[in-house]
Amino acid sequence: MNVRAVLNTLGFALGICAGIPSSVAFAQTPDYPVRPIRILVGFPAGGPVDVAARAIADKLGESLKQPVIVDYHPGANGVIASDMIAKAAPDGYTLLMGASTMAIQASLVKNLPFDTNRDIAQIALVGQAPLVLVVHPGVAARTVAELVALAKARPGTLTYANPSNGGANHLAAEMFKMMSGTDFLNVPYKGASPAETDLVGGHVTMLFGAAPSTLPHVRSGRMRALAISSARRSAAAPDIPTMAESGYPGFDVATWYGLMGPAGMPRDLVTRLNAEVNKALANSEVRERLGRLALEPALQTPEQFTAFMRNEQAKWAKIIKDAAITAD
Repeated sequence: MNVRAVLNTLGFALGICAGIPSSVAFAQTPDYPVRPIRILVGFPAGGPVDVAARAIADKLGESLKQPVIVDYHPGANGVIASDMIAKAAPDGYTLLMGASTMAIQASLVKNLPFDTNRDIAQIALVGQAPLVLVVHPGVAARTVAELVALAKARPGTLTYANPSNGGANHLAAEMFKMMSGTDFLNVPYKGASPAETDLVGGHVTMLFGAAPSTLPHVRSGRMRALAISSARRSAAAPDIPTMAESGYPGFDVATWYGLMGPAGMPRDLVTRLNAEVNKALANSEVRERLGRLALEPALQTPEQFTAFMRNEQAKWAKIIKDAAITAD
């Protein structure tokens, strides 16, 4: 065989290999993982996304027999890390601990550098945590109905603290306004801590706050809890009624976290990682760590997580459009 024939044969063989589906390629390398795995986190260390990522990373490292490293890339409310995962190789060595903000980004952020549905794969939902509708103790309302009556009697004068423009807290307040027909004024803050401080000080009327940071204030009497934002009562505060129980059926808002990867990951790899995460979520130590965040573990298939994400995107797209919310 002459040189040209050899090159032609080699080119033909390479062409066949290039056309092999990724699932077949993965089947030929069943020893995954053979090197450390990174889990990207798009928020600063110490926050709830970080805690969820570390709880899962520790157990994945034990079961997969490779280091699982939490890698921080904070900024743009998680968009930087989301863009990194969208452009990562779909080999299972770069993953992302995604957050509920990802369901909001497409409707709120102009010129998003990736398409969440096209470029990112949902692997396993880790858990969900409710928000708590709280008011200052000096507010003459002990139920959601009394708060609504007070707001309607004093239109445009009551306020809500907004810790993050376009975040779940902000959108939950706007959803409440639309469902109740009230007109609370939006008071923006640069973070949850100053928003909670001003509520404790009586400078704002209400807040949809994260359960881990607001419930201690509720127990000390510095805040009064009126309702939980999720569809079911929270194990972290079972005595607080839901918004649905308070007269607003269909009101269901929660912050959530889930393991994601680049689109195009082999199906059997996604399935395996999903099983490993769900195994970790069944561990009592992991459940205790997540419980400190009022996170209730979720055991879902990749298909269920994907459907959940699509539902979240549709819900927030409507709220953002109806309330004319912008990222500014």
